[in-house]
Amino acid sequence: MSSIFGPVRRTPCFIRGLLESADDGREVTVSADTDHRRQFLYIDDAVETVWLALTTPEIPEFVYNITGGTWLTEGEVIGAANRRSPGSRRRSATFRRSASTAGWGRST
Repeated sequence: MSSIFGPVRRTPCFIRGLLESADDGREVTVSADTDHRRQFLYIDDAVETVWLALTTPEIPEFVYNITGGTWLTEGEVIGAANRRSPGSRRRSATFRRSASTAGWGRST
């Protein structure tokens, strides 16, 4: 399955982290490579897919690739998290690139 997001997820989640930081006006450290593409899948769609696979009497294939169907860069998701919609309570978060992933840091 692709990158799953949605409510009640207990493990780290890229989208939830962005939205919570935007709500709180906190800074977020992101990868230096925001051109990395992912296919995000909403949790309800993932659950429905697993349920259908378990309850369908005969499925024609042994393996399926379950995705959201649309490739988005992490930069596009960051932009969406920062945009305001009319009446939204969300504020913009501040994003900075991680020093460890950008190769930045002190040299000896």
